Amino acid sequence: MVANPTYCNGWQPIDADFTSTLHLTYRPEQVDLVSGLMYTACQQNISTIWDVIHAWEKAHV
Repeated sequence: MVANPTYCNGWQPIDADFTSTLHLTYRPEQVDLVSGLMYTACQQNISTIWDVIHAWEKAHV
């Protein structure tokens, strides 16, 4: 996971104990942090995501 400086005051997932690869149970507030980080990244990069999807479609259809 990579931090996003525009999300949650620059929350650093690498510094959070619950984001280790061996941690498989999460409290609701932890789920909110991780899913919010992903949502923010998707919203900020939606045009790139669509460009990649369209390029893949063009190459494979």
